[in-house]
Parts: sequence; C-alpha cells; structure tokens
Amino acid sequence: MKSEPLVSVIIPCYNDHKFINQAIESINGQDYKNLEIIIIDDGSDFETKQVLKNLTQKNIQVLYQENQGPSAARNKGIKQSKGDFFLTLDADDYFESSFLGKALGIILYNESIGIVSCWYNTIKNNTIQEVIKLEGGDVNTIIFSNGASGNSLYRKQCWIDVEGYDEKMVDGY
Repeated sequence: MKSEPLVSVIIPCYNDHKFINQAIESINGQDYKNLEIIIIDDGSDFETKQVLKNLTQKNIQVLYQENQGPSAARNKGIKQSKGDFFLTLDADDYFESSFLGKALGIILYNESIGIVSCWYNTIKNNTIQEVIKLEGGDVNTIIFSNGASGNSLYRKQCWIDVEGYDEKMVDGY
C-alpha cells in the first residue's frame, strides 16, 4: 500500500448553500493532505447551485443529479472516486482538523478494519449542545444499534463488497 494513499471525500449536497463552504474548509484544514473532494449536487436549489458553480479549488469535482437522496448521491460520488479509501461528509457537517490523520492511521494499521467513525457534537447557535459517543464495534452494533456516524472513513473495497449504499433508503438511513 502507498505510504500516503489518496482519500476521496464524498459530500452529498442538497440545498446546503449556507454550510457547504464550512464543510470544504474542514477538509482543507485536515492534517492529512492527499485528498480529492467530490461533491454531488442532489437536485439542489438555485442558491446552492450558484455556490457550487463558484468553487475553483483544483481538487474539487462537482457532479450533478436529479434529487435521489443521499444514498444515491454517495454511490455516484464513490463510483467516480480514485482513492482506495473514502470519507463521507454531509454538506452541513464538518470535521476537526485531526480526524482524517487519526482515522487513516487506524484503518491502515489493521486490514480487518473497514470503517473508522467518530464521536460527534450537536451544535445549536454555535454552542455544543451534546457530545454523542457512539459505541463502534462489530457490524451488528454499527448497523442495528447506530454504532457509527454517517460521516466516517471507509475502505472502498468494503463498499464494493456490499454493492454500495442501498438507494431505496432515500433519507439515507
């Protein structure tokens, strides 16, 4: 495996013109830098399309589709990705700068690990309301007990093995 593998950041975006730049800034601020960013406009409104149209960063690719929900948007982005790993990030969320470096260190350390998730904060009026500490663990915990955040680092091969996100889950869960 390459010493600095490419990580593809997959950002489904639906009417998130107020938040998308903060999401991108959180990726640009990561301590790990070998990244491509793929934003999938999932049939957004005019304001969001204008924000996306004005993005000029070289490592950003914007894809467009009619509204099909986050599962279809993620699948579309991952199919276009070049990395062996992908990081999912909702357009209205963001990561702390050390997340990707730490997560990649974990996933590279053990080939049996397919996903690295994180705790997360709920925020209202720029104030942390609650820290959510997910359990993580095995597949059953992650799937049936909500043991992982939707914003996580994955091995692309795991996504291939399960044939992608279930696009019948139009709300993403």
